[in-house]
Amino acid sequence: WRPKVHAELLVLDHFWTQSLEFLDGDRFIACSKPACYCCYHYIAAHPGRFEVPPSHNNCWIRWRAPDIFDSTRQDLLKTREDILNAMAKKIRIEVLEQIRERRGPRANRPDSLTEIS
Repeated sequence: WRPKVHAELLVLDHFWTQSLEFLDGDRFIACSKPACYCCYHYIAAHPGRFEVPPSHNNCWIRWRAPDIFDSTRQDLLKTREDILNAMAKKIRIEVLEQIRERRGPRANRPDSLTEIS
């Protein structure tokens, strides 16, 4: 069992850590499928003001945040910590709402826009 960093977060992290510019300032990063639940919340919580993509809201147990390879970059470590804390806060709120409203688990949705996979 090995958690994976999803592709859109690898691209986001590369642009963020390398201070790269977007063409025409369009801060949209996406893949061929809508974002998963965790990627959506990670991008929404990121201070880089990236465009938050649509999400299919499926949650993958093997998801993980991007690594920080330069341990001297305290700013990057703090940013990741802040993002994960913001995600945890949002997720906690959603879980408590689901419990209060006595909603069961929702049906899994297809990942792709074609609804095939």
